[in-house]
Order: sequence, then C-alpha cells, then structure tokens
Amino acid sequence: MLITWLTLATVGLHGVVVGGSAVPSYTWDVMVFVQGWPPSQCVFLEDEKIKCAIPDKVSSWVAHGLWPTQKGSQEPIKCNKTWKLDVNELKTLRPKLDYRWASLRVDFGVERENENLWRHEWMKHGTCATTLSALKNPFHYFNATLSLMDSFNLLEMLTEEGIKPDQKKTYDYEDIRAAVQKHTGVTPCLVCIKDKEVEKTYLREVEIWLDKDFQPVNCLDNDLPAPGTHAPHPLIFHSELHVTYGALQALHKSAYNTSHCPSTGIFYTPVHSKPAS
Repeated sequence: MLITWLTLATVGLHGVVVGGSAVPSYTWDVMVFVQGWPPSQCVFLEDEKIKCAIPDKVSSWVAHGLWPTQKGSQEPIKCNKTWKLDVNELKTLRPKLDYRWASLRVDFGVERENENLWRHEWMKHGTCATTLSALKNPFHYFNATLSLMDSFNLLEMLTEEGIKPDQKKTYDYEDIRAAVQKHTGVTPCLVCIKDKEVEKTYLREVEIWLDKDFQPVNCLDNDLPAPGTHAPHPLIFHSELHVTYGALQALHKSAYNTSHCPSTGIFYTPVHSKPAS
C-alpha cells in the first residue's frame, strides 16, 4: 500500500521556529504507527487497576500513537517540553478523535481522559515529528494520524482475510501477521496481552512502521524471532499506556511480558462484548 496523500518536506537540521524560538531536530528513522483493539486495551488497563469503558461509537481499532523513532532506541521523545497542546486547535478534528483516538479510560470522565492522552502523545512524540512539514504542528500531526487510520484500516484488512472478531474462536500469530502483510506489503509487529485470571491471550496492538515519505517498511527490518517466541524489541515498544498522566500511576512491566504473542490461541474478541472466559 503506497501512501501518496501527503507531500512531505524535511525541515533543516536547525529545526523549525515556534513562537520565535527554534525547536530542536532530533534524529529518527521511522514512524511507528500504532493501532489498538479496544477490548484488549481494556484487558490491559483493567490489569493495571484502571477503569476502562468502550464508547458506543467506537466500533473498530483506535489510534494509539504515531511515534518518530530511531531504530534501536526509545528516542527521540519530548523534543520541545514548552510546546503544550491546546486542544482547541483540534476543534474541527474532535468529532473523529473522540472515537478514533479514544483513551478508553474513564476515571476522570471520557472527555478529559481523551484530552489527557492526546496531550501526552503530542508532548512525547508529536513534538519530535515536527521535523516533517506534514506534521509541523498539532493539527497536522493529529490529522495525519487520522488519515493513516483510513489508509491502514485493520478491521477491513483482517476481515478480508477471514480474521474476524469472535467471542470464542482463536487465531494463529502467523495468520494475523500474514493478513496485515498482504495488504501493506511489509511485516507488521503484533502486540498481545495475557489475562492471567482466565489464562487467555488477546491481540492488543498492531504496529506498522513508516518511512519519512509515509511509505510502510518492515518492522524491525524483518528480523523477527520465530512465532511463539515473538517479543517486540523492548527499546522500540514504548508500552505507552503504562505512562501515567494526572494522578494515575500504572504499574510498569517489561515489554516482553506485555507484548509476547504465542504462535496459536490468540483471541480477537468483538468490540462490544466481554472477553471470552
């Protein structure tokens, strides 16, 4: 799949100017575009003792983030700590953001939790993306991510390949990976979460890597362990939902423990139903 809807230009090494001051440019290689499956995200959040609810309007995958990343590291992050997100800048995007980039947290109310997530994603990752003119400010960053949700529609991709949300049926790791690869032309990374109470593993996130022209590239340069031992690179997978904001404190776990996907027996449950038990 080739993304041609953006005309991109890389800003020079001295960065871009915001409010009269230069924003530093940090080196990064790829953008990690992350989508989460709501029921599985709730399994994760509830395991962290965080209340979770899926809004009625949410019926598909939700954006988790667009992370400029230097391969082999967690950098760059928080490239301009003074550039705080004003959610009013996203007013025209808000109707879509509320259900396509939903936090799913409810402790402080849905609206506030969504805004907290967007502020977090902008501060940690969006400020580092501004070295591309297509992502030069919050509006462009969030709008581009929403466009990526359309371009990489995981629900449609998986459904077309026979991988449909089901309360009891499970899927193989390789079948899920191959389904996404068939539509994108590249190897994705899959992230799973195990519910220890019921001893079941759920497909939680799919990560598609993009170059600076928004063209998909192989996750981890196609250097993936064999199915059954797959664990995303701990320095690449940020486990963003572990990062708290406001008064919330979530327990931090290793990337391996939260991301491990088995070769078989992966649940992919319907959005508006409880996980299989």
